[in-house]
Amino acid sequence: ERVVVSQIHRSPGVFFSLDERADAYIAKIIPYFGAWLQFEVDRDTSILYARLDRGKRILGSIILKAFGMAGNSALLKEFYGSSGLEEVPVNMELVGKTIAEDVADPETGEIFLETPIEITNEEVALLERQRIQRVQILKGQGEPNFNSIMLKSLLKDQTRDTAEALEEVFRYFS
Repeated sequence: ERVVVSQIHRSPGVFFSLDERADAYIAKIIPYFGAWLQFEVDRDTSILYARLDRGKRILGSIILKAFGMAGNSALLKEFYGSSGLEEVPVNMELVGKTIAEDVADPETGEIFLETPIEITNEEVALLERQRIQRVQILKGQGEPNFNSIMLKSLLKDQTRDTAEALEEVFRYFS
């Protein structure tokens, strides 16, 4: 009986569990060969973390970027889907909302608001000065059933793209 349970526990696949001691929801990815990858959501902070071979924790958003997700905008689009994003006109009702896509100058392409950023009066004034008429925001923010896991992880994450994420992973695990 013990042998069967032990073999199932180590067999390749994806396993989901609740770790009462760590107070976290866990998803383990166990390959046939190589390092185990474990994602966990801290139940207190609702932040996504990852571990390689049960090692140190790193933000899950950094690992996902290192695996090739293009950046914060791409992660938000994948995590929330098209139904979780909304394109809205620029006005003062945007204050307190979170931008879900980088905002760039239409002529030069220079990014002046990076995802994710909570919009303040200053950002609305900047958007109006730049003559930006519509922006994409996260829909449902502030509602009780809004899933803020990826948003909170990205707010804590300082990397912007795959290259920076790879550098951070290398620095973190070496």
